[in-house]
Amino acid sequence: MRWIRDLALLLVLTAVIGGVFLYRRHQREEEDLIQRSAAAVLRLETELRYRAATNSTTLNSRGWPVTIDPNWFDGRPPVNNLVSPHRPWVEIAAPEEAGFLHPQVRMTVGDHLAQFWYNPWQGVIRARVPVTVNDERTLEVYNRINGCALDSIFWKERPTPVPEAAAQVAADRAAREAAQASAQSSAPNPAATPNSAEPAAEVPVAPILPHPSALPPAQPPDAPPSESDPDHDENA
Repeated sequence: MRWIRDLALLLVLTAVIGGVFLYRRHQREEEDLIQRSAAAVLRLETELRYRAATNSTTLNSRGWPVTIDPNWFDGRPPVNNLVSPHRPWVEIAAPEEAGFLHPQVRMTVGDHLAQFWYNPWQGVIRARVPVTVNDERTLEVYNRINGCALDSIFWKERPTPVPEAAAQVAADRAAREAAQASAQSSAPNPAATPNSAEPAAEVPVAPILPHPSALPPAQPPDAPPSESDPDHDENA
């Protein structure tokens, strides 16, 4: 029966060695993804600073690009390799979020959340991270990728006042109220139609940039018309 004991011991040792090998392999793969995602954030930051310094795109009143164009990156825009690729690429912070340096939701807890969050009022770009085994590990990954030192992944940030954004929020609110008042004044008399419902006020939504793979390829400015172009056939 000794051979059975030796065989069982051999199987246990093989399982332990295999488990250690797989664990270290997973660690190496995760470290590679973290470094690549941190490099993507750095590339986005560098491009934003370049566009702001050279005034080579539309800038806001604080001197930062109002959006991020995938065509800036010669067909290879940076991506966040830690999260699923089917989600949106970049979320542009709304004026109501102008005073924040971090997104209020920093983990990709839903498919609608973008890989990156960009605040054009502060000129900051952040990468979201996936939910990991515990909050401490998630916080560690977030801080490493974004070069920050938050104390908690759920830290409640206190926004700094941004007068330009507050003015835009007030202007947008006044425009919505004016549009709603105009719609109500042109609507039928409620006494004649008692069951008519008032139109709901529009809620501003932060613009979302789709994943670069979903965008059509950019056409060269001097590209000749294709043979299948009907206008080309007519002019021929």
